[in-house]
Amino acid sequence: MRRLIILLTAIVLSTPIAFTDTIIFKDGRTLEGPNVNVIAEHAGGVDIRVEHGEITLQWPQIKNIIIDYESNLAAMQTQNRDTPRALYRFVELLMRHEMAEEAAETCAIILTRENVSEEVLLNVARLMEEQEEWDLAYKAYEKIHQQNPSRGDVIAGLDRLAPLRTEEDPEEARDPQEEPEDEPEDEPEEEAEEEPRVRRAIEYLEAEDNWEVEAWGNEADATIVEQALQDQQNKILSVEYRGRKDKTAVRLDGQWDLSEYKFVAFDIWNAGEKSFGVAIALNTFPGWKFHESHARRIAPREWVQVKIPLDTNDFKTEDTNWRHTSRLGNADNVRQLIILIYNTEAEGLVYLDNIRFIDQHGRPRRE
Repeated sequence: MRRLIILLTAIVLSTPIAFTDTIIFKDGRTLEGPNVNVIAEHAGGVDIRVEHGEITLQWPQIKNIIIDYESNLAAMQTQNRDTPRALYRFVELLMRHEMAEEAAETCAIILTRENVSEEVLLNVARLMEEQEEWDLAYKAYEKIHQQNPSRGDVIAGLDRLAPLRTEEDPEEARDPQEEPEDEPEDEPEEEAEEEPRVRRAIEYLEAEDNWEVEAWGNEADATIVEQALQDQQNKILSVEYRGRKDKTAVRLDGQWDLSEYKFVAFDIWNAGEKSFGVAIALNTFPGWKFHESHARRIAPREWVQVKIPLDTNDFKTEDTNWRHTSRLGNADNVRQLIILIYNTEAEGLVYLDNIRFIDQHGRPRRE
């Protein structure tokens, strides 16, 4: 969070907290001071609570409205009116007055509450995603998923936002005061020298001519283009997508035995202005079992090297209710490799290079 307003517990609860919203009229007059509170805005005007009752002002009279965030929130809390639904109505008011930072702070408060309705959580998730408050949006989707694990739009939201988060996973975080236990040191294994982390003009799977665009994702054009690299012509896969769906997917059909392979690796260039997530999926036979990896965050305008492990329990499948808790089943009979781009823009361009499988010795497979 960019700024967190802490309401001090020293507030004397028996003393009413005064609202201090300000209404500026077009003729230069103002309505301000204690007990001026904007209740609601609608087509007919603005409903305002004043000291001795409520009034409605017509829009043609009003030049500007200034919302006092701290006093409104404090009053809601001390008067026990800060229900999740009421807080979200306050969020909508803040957004109408371009107070996006305060709206995000209020959404963070909503997400600390128990038993928040799916409707409110979904509103929070969508608004925070629009505002690129990735951590808050992810938490909102996560809370919905706990209530309703089968919602496909929520699962898609979690996948889309996972690589964009900045907060550490609490399950993986270590208490800084906690001393790590001494563990016996294993003898280091001799490993073969891995490929140098430099792009080279070598053709791997990206040069195959049978890449297809999946119809369940955004529309896209997947083509092989040539790029000058190290005084040679290097073939790369270009994916130009367009659409409002949450992902774009390109697929390569084949038949691979990956039982002795440890990684799928590739280089990727995001030509857009915003970061997005990228993941891989493998369809295995028999049964056409779809296994999708965690997504990785890809920053714009630079080549990023991605290396996704195959020997973990991090794949999501239908059998695990689309949770990332599965191993890659039938790894000896992989029929499709799919690269998923969780795009955050309605259109964009992506380049993929050096798409390969890497074995336990660090050696790449080229076909």
